[in-house]
Amino acid sequence: MPRAFERLADLQADAAAIGFYDTGIVPGLAQTRDYAKAVITAFWWGSSESEVENLVSFRMEQQRRVLEADPPKDLVFVLTETALDQVVGSMDVLRSQVLHLLQLAERPKATVQVVRSTVPNNPLLGGGLITLDFAGAAPRIAFAASHGPATYHDQEEDTGPMFRALDRVRELALTPKESFDLLLTKLKDMQ
Repeated sequence: MPRAFERLADLQADAAAIGFYDTGIVPGLAQTRDYAKAVITAFWWGSSESEVENLVSFRMEQQRRVLEADPPKDLVFVLTETALDQVVGSMDVLRSQVLHLLQLAERPKATVQVVRSTVPNNPLLGGGLITLDFAGAAPRIAFAASHGPATYHDQEEDTGPMFRALDRVRELALTPKESFDLLLTKLKDMQ
């Protein structure tokens, strides 16, 4: 397991509030097992089945640690509409993933928002972002996610603009209710 994944999992377990943004795919901790396996298989092409399964198991354990935390964490999942149209694995996998997002949206302290494809000036277009807030117990951290090395930021001059960018994307996104309705429409269209 890459050390960066382990460090991120530990930071997420300690954070009081976590913001997730991704473009073109569903953020990692909002993924179903099948969706995660399809994404990991596509990204880690050439890996053995056991390597892929180890990565999927790690993601599912990380997800459990965050989603089942006591007290519950404040969670925000923001994704682009393209993630709802991009077939990952199969249409059945995508359908299950959209259903899972609807279920996540109904959890207390969890918010799911979708950025429509037609929204101009998305400040995070082209990359993922994870923000971690420790409720004053430690400095805020932002994790710039990409298909390359992980980049962690823990200085306010770096994290401040990243947290503001996530806030701006949330302003541009559909409201949680509008996002829920869009997810329902997408799910019905997949039937």
